[in-house]
Formats: sequence, C-alpha cells, structure tokens
Amino acid sequence: MLLRRMLHLNRALTFKIGRMGIIVCIIISCCYFCMRAPFKEYSGEERKERGTIARPVLPPFINMDSPIKHARKYKLATCSIAKNMSTIMTALFCFLMNSKAFVRANRTIPTESYFTRFCLHSNEHASIEALLNSTKTTIDDWTMIVVVREPLERFLSGFLDKCVLNTVGHNVRDNCYGCGKDVGCVLERLYQRAWYYTSIPEATRNSFINLEDYHFFPQNWHCSMQQYLPRYVTLKYSSDRRHRTETIHEIANVLQEANVPSNEIEYILRQTTSYTNHSTVHSHDRLFYHDIITSSSRLLELMYNIYYYDYAVFGYGFNYRDARPRMFKRPESSTH
Repeated sequence: MLLRRMLHLNRALTFKIGRMGIIVCIIISCCYFCMRAPFKEYSGEERKERGTIARPVLPPFINMDSPIKHARKYKLATCSIAKNMSTIMTALFCFLMNSKAFVRANRTIPTESYFTRFCLHSNEHASIEALLNSTKTTIDDWTMIVVVREPLERFLSGFLDKCVLNTVGHNVRDNCYGCGKDVGCVLERLYQRAWYYTSIPEATRNSFINLEDYHFFPQNWHCSMQQYLPRYVTLKYSSDRRHRTETIHEIANVLQEANVPSNEIEYILRQTTSYTNHSTVHSHDRLFYHDIITSSSRLLELMYNIYYYDYAVFGYGFNYRDARPRMFKRPESSTH
C-alpha cells in the first residue's frame, strides 16, 4: 500500500524540467518516509469515530508568484514569504543594494515598512523567472535564499496580524475570508479556498490571490519551489529570540561567502537583533489561539490537511498534543 502511494506521489510530481524534477521527486519521497512516523494517518472509520470528515491534504508545489529581492553586485537574491522575516529581508537586501544611500537617507533595517520601503520597485521582481529575464542571467549565477517557518507558528503570526490586531476601524467580519477572529472558520475557508486555487489555470491564478492568501497559503507553493527548491539556501526562522539570532548569523555566513564587506555584515548584525514592530511572539492572544487549535482534533486535522507538505518538505514535526512549544512560553513580567 505504501509503495503504491509513493509511486502515485512520484507520478504526480513528474515535472517537465528534466533532472531538476527528478531531484525534487527524490526530496519529496525521502520526506514522505522520514515524516511518516510523526504523522498519524486516519482511515475513514477512524475519522468517523473522531467526528471528522475524510479529506485529502493539499497537493505540493502549486505555483504562486512570490516577490524576489536582489543585491546584484553580490549575486544574492531572496524570495519573500509573508510572515517569514520578509520585512527584515526586504530591508536587508535594500541595504546590500546601496548601503551608502540607505544610511544617508536615515533608514534602518528594523524600522523599514512595506509601503514606505526605500527600495520600492528598484531591486524587486515578481518571480524568479522575472528576475532572470530582467537581468539576463541564469539561476546558476545567483545564490538564492529562502526563509521558512514552522507552519503553526507562521499561521498564528499571520492570523493575529491580519485577523485580530489589524481590526481597528474595520468591521472584523470584513477580515480573513469573512471570518474575523474565528480561527476555526479561517482554517475551514482557507482549506476550501486553497483547494479552489489549485483548480484555476495557472495563467489566471494571480488575479484570484488576496492578502490573506499570501499570508496563509502553504510555504511550498511560493518561490517557484516546484522547479528551484534544490537551488535555495533554506534557513529556518522562529520568533523565539535565540532561534532568531541563530538565523541572522546563518544569513551573515551566506553574505560572507558572497564576499559582502565585513563592515556591512557587522552593520546588519547590529541592526537585526530586535523584533520588528508588528511581531506577535509575546502575545497572550497568540497563546490563546494556539491552545484553541492544539486542543481541537478538527482544527489540528485542518492544519495537517493544509500544511502537510510544509511539515514534510522543511522537516518540521507535527507534535502539538502533549506540550506547548518553547516559543509559546508566557513572557516574563516586565517593569516596562
């Protein structure tokens, strides 16, 4: 049975890109075997007993455009995935593109915002293909960075940002697929909307995408991963301060290998030690919604069905039953 499923999976992932497609198939096959143990697969009878409806997981590598930022003089580029340090990475690459102009304009990496960013349109492309066409280069000319995040942590960050905190002056039911702050409703409609997205012809998909989709759709759908996953330097990000610092130092190592001057790397390290202004890591709301999801079999099943391949491809375990992850510990009391 397992062998038949694997053969079916590999047939489904046979991309028309020669050797790269074979590499991606091998990666997914390995992920399937490696991740099978922590994932509980339920039969139809088991789902009836648990009060859930049998439904398939979302397929992997459904392409959606994702912004690319580059520092051409260093042949470095990054693909931005919402809620994965995307604001910091956008500012960082703007600084790398023209560090003197960035500093001269009194810009700083942690205070850059999306709508007023210094490098708006100047080092940005809608996709890897657009970058390569515009610069008349090949993927071999670039070091590509992508930052990924544990799926539940990323979902909660997006949910709090778009569905809970960003509601001032709005009817909350206008947010988040018409669900407002109802996290169960958001997950249900996200699953339905994502499935519908997979049925849309690729040429017209971009007209369907909205802001919530960019924040909630699976990470493996971004950044042309179907074709370029093996070419990325993939870095794992977490809002936990220690893990965040480790990620920043991993980025610094990549910059060093690309011959970015040491004074620029030191500047970046100094500038990226604090959280962004909209970080929700130390939020009681975050703990509240985390507990709602992890205490509900139905909502955990939705998480599983939506993000199965994010867990598998990026090597995250699906273990929420017995312990709250360290990143969700309550903040220590502060006098500030």
